[in-house]
Amino acid sequence: MGVVFCKRPEEAVLCEILFINYMKGMGSLVKDLSFIKELKFEVSADGMEKSLLAMRDSFPQGVSWVSLDITPDIELKTYLKAGNMIVWVSGSLTSIPPETAKLQITFLIRVDVNVV
Repeated sequence: MGVVFCKRPEEAVLCEILFINYMKGMGSLVKDLSFIKELKFEVSADGMEKSLLAMRDSFPQGVSWVSLDITPDIELKTYLKAGNMIVWVSGSLTSIPPETAKLQITFLIRVDVNVV
């Protein structure tokens, strides 16, 4: 589905909020997120294994936004310091939507600028 690059290796970060929102268009046939079966965010960096950052495997019918379950106490500082940190986004669908579905992903992190 996509990749998000983090570019501030001098700061420590902790993921606080991660949610996905369906962007409704005029006359859209897609009304909710129920076409998604599973959505997973993983983090990796140079010399470090990919780890689960957040996921969700339930997208009820009629719901246009959901929060994802964040892995408790995951600290992204070690990934940032390792270099080339990447947040990977993958997912699977229950069905193909009848038209293009535009999704907005909000990824809020807490930054501690005093940690070097």
